[in-house]
Amino acid sequence: MHTTHTMVQRDAYSLLFVDEFGERPLFKNQADLVNELLRHPNSDYYTDRGDSEAYPKAVSRMKAFVSQLFSEHSRRSISQEFRRSLGIILKEKSRHQSFVVDDILEQIVDDLKERNTVRKHIFREAPKVEADKYTELAYELLNATTITIFTARDINMELQVLGRKLAIQEFFIENLVFSLQRGAMPRKFFFNFPSENLCVLFWKALKKQLASFLDFHDHVLSFVLPLIRSCARSAVSNDMGSAVSSALLTYLSKENIINVYHLSAPVYTTSVISLELPEFVSSVYLCLNTDEGQDHLHKLSLEEKFLTRLFVWDNLKIHHAGSLIKYQESY
Repeated sequence: MHTTHTMVQRDAYSLLFVDEFGERPLFKNQADLVNELLRHPNSDYYTDRGDSEAYPKAVSRMKAFVSQLFSEHSRRSISQEFRRSLGIILKEKSRHQSFVVDDILEQIVDDLKERNTVRKHIFREAPKVEADKYTELAYELLNATTITIFTARDINMELQVLGRKLAIQEFFIENLVFSLQRGAMPRKFFFNFPSENLCVLFWKALKKQLASFLDFHDHVLSFVLPLIRSCARSAVSNDMGSAVSSALLTYLSKENIINVYHLSAPVYTTSVISLELPEFVSSVYLCLNTDEGQDHLHKLSLEEKFLTRLFVWDNLKIHHAGSLIKYQESY
């Protein structure tokens, strides 16, 4: 016996892909939602699957749209076309899965509107003084024009934005890719390590993580590929993710968007994240590692920042410390 879902407020992601209506969710995953929006004859997004040129492009566009609806780093308006098309599909599903179409549709649309509206403003306002340091760091990372990191080890921490947790490495990659996708001026990254070997290991790890991200989010290839025309078709056909990842890192290194330095100066007592923000504002965080291997954040005060700049950073600039290690395809 099927049960009817009542108007208990739920988020759009849960309603679409998690909650069971008649023993199964409304959609298996985002790709399933994309397919139904494109294939239903009454949908505003309907595209003939037999059109070998138009259909793949429509799939790529719709994948990007749906992905951005749930991304923490982008925002999309909820159009009447989307609302109407989703309503048509839900009405058809309600014949076999027990739920009130209007109630569920309203919850989904309202939550998506709120998520995308909140995302539009939440990072423009400075976080409250009592805000969690990890949330504050995530806010400033998204707004930073330059991100500089000094570390001799992996930084192990999770950042949370709007209830979604990501390891800091995943956070960097997702934010970088989505900023390229939006055509925004990408921020500059400066990574500093105490040995050349660590620089090479960093490039290799970044290549692997970026390839994994691109394999899982294949819709982003439509804007990545034009950036990396040097990527040979034969290489892409052999190992798509790894080849595109390598070509993209070559581009980012050449354009000085990601810069990796071998810097042997004595600045590695702890890991440091230094951020340049708009309007000449800056922040510096120390990642303090505990005996249990957990990272705790300390944000430098104005006086601490002044002393650090005077006796550390300015001194490094004067002596031109550090050797730039460009990405190489052999990595």
